[in-house]
Amino acid sequence: MANKKNGAAQTAQNNESNNSAKFAQVFNKAKTAEEGKKILDYMIAGFTAAFNAKFAPKQTPAKAKGEPAKTKPVPTPSKQEIADAVPEAQNEPAKAEVTPIKESDKKAIKKLHLEFHDYSEKSFAIVGDTKPIKAICEKYKGRFNRYLSVGAGWIFAKKYEADVKAALCLQ
Repeated sequence: MANKKNGAAQTAQNNESNNSAKFAQVFNKAKTAEEGKKILDYMIAGFTAAFNAKFAPKQTPAKAKGEPAKTKPVPTPSKQEIADAVPEAQNEPAKAEVTPIKESDKKAIKKLHLEFHDYSEKSFAIVGDTKPIKAICEKYKGRFNRYLSVGAGWIFAKKYEADVKAALCLQ
C-alpha cells in the first residue's frame, strides 16, 4: 500500500515538474510584463471554462422573481486568440547557415576534425562536426543518431567503410 502512495506522489511530482517547464516555456515568449499578463488572462479564462464545464452545478433559467438569475458563462478563448496572445520570437538570433561540403572538397572535409569509431561488428560511426557532410553521409546510406554511445553522429554499415573513409579523408 505504501508503494502505491509513493508511486502516486512521484507521478504527481513529475507532472508538476513537467507543467512548470511548460508554463516557463510559454511565458518566456512574452517580451514585456503586459504580454505576460495577456497570456495569463487567456490561460485563466480557459482553465475557468474547463473547470466550470466539469464541476459547476447546472443551473436552469430563473422562472420566478425570487430565484437567482442564470450564471453568465465564461468565454473560452479560441486557439487563434491564444496564438495571437503568445508573441512569436521576433528577436531570436538567426541560426547559422551550414554550408554543405562536396565530396570533392578534401581540404574543407579535413578541417571538420571527424572521428571514426568501430561501433559494432556490423557498423561504424563518424562523429564530430558532421552537419556540412550530411549529403555525403546520406549518399553512403548513413543514418544520423544523436544517442550513440560515442556521441552524436552518423552510423553506417561496415560494407561502406572503405568508401566512407575515402570520401571523408579518414584513411
